[in-house]
Amino acid sequence: MNMDAIKSWAHWDLLADKAMTFGGQALAALVIFIVGKWLTGKAVSLTRMALTRAKVDITLVGFLGNILNILLLALVAMAALSKVGVPTTSAAALIGGAGLAIGLSLKDQLSNFAAGALIILFRPFKVGDYIKAGDTEGYVREIKIVQTSLRSYANEEVIIPNSVLMGSSIVNKSSLPQWRAQVVV
Repeated sequence: MNMDAIKSWAHWDLLADKAMTFGGQALAALVIFIVGKWLTGKAVSLTRMALTRAKVDITLVGFLGNILNILLLALVAMAALSKVGVPTTSAAALIGGAGLAIGLSLKDQLSNFAAGALIILFRPFKVGDYIKAGDTEGYVREIKIVQTSLRSYANEEVIIPNSVLMGSSIVNKSSLPQWRAQVVV
């Protein structure tokens, strides 16, 4: 045997040792990902069931379930990548920056969404109520997650962003059994 054959054999031994180490880490990362994905599905399912039992609007339940699913899967993926040896600090910074950019670009829609969630949760009015908010009044036709539509006395459909509704005082004229009419002479 010549010396080159012995050196190449030593390199193969080192390579096999590194492959076994990396293979173990890759297998552990795969187990982390599979178990994490299963746990994420269970957590999202339990959250959706709890929100449904709490009689939260089905639109909000679906939206919050999807957000929770994405966030938990991102954490699981980062844990699996970390196990393999991939530095996750830059990935976390990238995800945070992307979240900030999305939040700033959708600022108005997010405020409408948050106001819609408050309307759905606290129910200051419901479909069919006659409300007055600012200069607009009418019967509530539909409450959506970002807007509410009213039908005015002139039979016009008025669509109001939920952040405008929650930012002004709301007079719910249907909440009490009788209305009081004021006649100006």
